[in-house]
Amino acid sequence: MLVSGGSKTCNGKEGMVTMDASYFDIVIDRTEKSETYSSKWLAVAERFPGYDPQGVLPMWVADMDFRCPPEVIDAVKKRAEHGIYGYTDSSLVRKFIEAGIAWFQRRYGWEADPDWGFFTPGVVPVINAAVQEFSNPGGGIIIQSPVYYPFADGPRNNGRVLKHNRLIEKDGCYEVDFANLEELASDPDTRLFILCHPHNPVGRVWAREELKKMCNICVKHDVIILSDEIHADLILNGQKHVPAAALGEEIANHVIATYAPSKTFNLAGLGASVIIAPNAELRERMKKRVLANRLPASNVFGPLAGEVAYRTGDSYVDALVEYVGANMDYVVDFCKQNLPKIITRKSEGTYMIWIDLRGLGLCAEGANAFVIEKAKIAGDFGTWFGPGGEGFVRLNLACPRKIVEQAMGQLKAAYDKLAK
Repeated sequence: MLVSGGSKTCNGKEGMVTMDASYFDIVIDRTEKSETYSSKWLAVAERFPGYDPQGVLPMWVADMDFRCPPEVIDAVKKRAEHGIYGYTDSSLVRKFIEAGIAWFQRRYGWEADPDWGFFTPGVVPVINAAVQEFSNPGGGIIIQSPVYYPFADGPRNNGRVLKHNRLIEKDGCYEVDFANLEELASDPDTRLFILCHPHNPVGRVWAREELKKMCNICVKHDVIILSDEIHADLILNGQKHVPAAALGEEIANHVIATYAPSKTFNLAGLGASVIIAPNAELRERMKKRVLANRLPASNVFGPLAGEVAYRTGDSYVDALVEYVGANMDYVVDFCKQNLPKIITRKSEGTYMIWIDLRGLGLCAEGANAFVIEKAKIAGDFGTWFGPGGEGFVRLNLACPRKIVEQAMGQLKAAYDKLAK
């Protein structure tokens, strides 16, 4: 529930309001009858061909079933009421970038220069642009599987070779194979490392020393680091996000970092991202490549919503992180008490949980079918995330507790039937 009673302040910013968990408890209709055309809720049949979508609970793609901050809703409404949606002046994009830079300083303690930043309509197109700009056809691209699948799609679609620095799993926790990373980075035909930070789907928040060690290996071998930090605001368990470009000038000169308000504030449909490249040469090359690819310019709502969110969204994110963390605790406790063969571990970051179904004794495809056909839950199949993902499912817990409880009930019913 929002606290009323006039304009509130937070971190010295006017117009911010205090928020609590009740804002996220509201179940909002996103089905076909709402006419909001939600991909998450309406594209299950398209994303999961061969499976019956009837009655399936969508917990897959990474957008939230929460309204964005009320300040953002008000700003978009006001702009919409103007009635003219023409091309947007670059000064709004500049305000968006500056608000993002201020957010990074406020939330991460990192003082970036606004001149290091530029706008793109999304992070995934930047992955493709970086692959094209900083590697050659047939060249190697390092990714840390199992990992967000566009990290593999971009190199494959551009004729590059994937170099899997596969994460090491130990008792449900994941570590970096530094020796293998060094070996891959030393290949002269491998010039780009796509880092997922925090890591999606395994939920690791890389500690400063882990991050520094990865980056120093890349610096040593002159490998550019594309650091996807889109989940940087969704840090659980009292940890802290460390931007890769904040680890000193030498590392920063090898880093292109991607940020967006899309995951943090549920603005993915508006398309607005901040790309940070402290190295002027890398920045200009990326900007030219983005221009060459004719990525669309900003729409009238994206940078506006992003600017307002970054300027006023502290209370929202604080409450969001607490709510998602409680959902994670609920799922972990539920599985321990009711589903002993299904292993869960609370993510350190992101609002996704990586669930290990291997104890059920099913093959990879059998595990996929168990979730969507038996439990009637649409979660991202572990096989989508590459080597190491087999037998897992990723569930999106950025939804009201009522939905999480329904999902766990369905999972238990399927589990109990399997055990008979």
